[in-house]
Amino acid sequence: MTTREVLEDYGVNYLLHEVDRLTDQMAEKLQQREEYRELKRIAETQPGLVKEALYMLLADRMSGIAVDRLEKRLTIAAKVEEMHDKQIAEQQKKLKSEEDAW
Repeated sequence: MTTREVLEDYGVNYLLHEVDRLTDQMAEKLQQREEYRELKRIAETQPGLVKEALYMLLADRMSGIAVDRLEKRLTIAAKVEEMHDKQIAEQQKKLKSEEDAW
């Protein structure tokens, strides 16, 4: 096989590959357009459904924020409780040493 034949063969294969790739991209864009049109149709014909979906997304987001805040509060509460326990233990040691001194 000559260099020219190899280049021609490679060129054709490359072009076929590019055509396939571009065809796939166009099909994906068409699919996205169809999905967009479907969502737009639903939004126009059933605005209550869209509003409900938005509220659900908002509630989900807010619950995630609430969970994060709750976790932070529980962590802080655990640290405060640990510090309180340490203070009580120190006070008990102090009282014990004072009693022993008497």
